[in-house]
Amino acid sequence: MHSVTSRKHAVFYIVMIQCQGKDKLQLPKFNERILADMRNIIGLISLLVILLTIVSSAITCNSSPLSTPGESDIQAYADPATETTLQGLSENDLAKYTQNANSEFKAAVALEILDKAANQINSQFGNYVSKVFLRLEKQDDYIIVHYKAQYAKGEMGIRMVFDKDHLVAGQWFE
Repeated sequence: MHSVTSRKHAVFYIVMIQCQGKDKLQLPKFNERILADMRNIIGLISLLVILLTIVSSAITCNSSPLSTPGESDIQAYADPATETTLQGLSENDLAKYTQNANSEFKAAVALEILDKAANQINSQFGNYVSKVFLRLEKQDDYIIVHYKAQYAKGEMGIRMVFDKDHLVAGQWFE
């Protein structure tokens, strides 16, 4: 009696015992036509997979979202709007500060709020001098543009938020 060391060996051992007394192990024979048909089907499936891969790669490489504006398109409206907004803040001029703002932003900014923000920034950083574009991102229906603003006494990060109409919808100081 042979010892069985694993399940795989046990199955092989049982098959060998059942086949004892026969000259050879009989495997089922496939019809040559069925085998040829299976090879053709496998070949066609392989060809289709290759073609789909090539077509999808070509589409991916050549496509770009048409509805998403490019960086230069966004900067074309964001840079001047940001410049005017930062100048308006530095000059404590509410009309200039909200000139490129949407109605919600205008409603949220009262003269008292602008006075307080302008006084705090002007005392800590001095007058606004210039800005440098850093990067942009899209969040829901908004475009967020990051700048580094240079003031007479230092610099700080500015995030300008623009709505779908290219109007200022928010501003954050970093």
